[in-house]
Amino acid sequence: MNTYPLKAVTVLQPYASAIAAKVKPWENRPRNMRLDDGPIWLALHAGKALYPDADFQQRVHRQTGMWPDAPDLEDLPLGAILGVMRIDVSQPVARVSDPWACGPFCWGVGEVRLLPHPVPCKGSQ
Repeated sequence: MNTYPLKAVTVLQPYASAIAAKVKPWENRPRNMRLDDGPIWLALHAGKALYPDADFQQRVHRQTGMWPDAPDLEDLPLGAILGVMRIDVSQPVARVSDPWACGPFCWGVGEVRLLPHPVPCKGSQ
């Protein structure tokens, strides 16, 4: 059996939970991901902080129907591994037509597998 270290990506809340809930199909990043050998699995780490203006963003998600049953911000896990996600594609935002995509590069989340409970992890960028 081949093993390799699993890399993780930190995503601020509420976006980590939106990926975990399978409502956010794109993770927006400043750089392209090379997928020469095919899709890659990454641990999904919810950062210790909330996204700036998270309360406003959460209201927008509910009102526009992007994530109508979004949990309250105080109920979201912070500083924890939520599971793993498979990145199937990485492309410039100009090639993506989705309200979740804002780039500059968009990593397409194919599959998400959650842990039974979030595992505390402070993370390191």
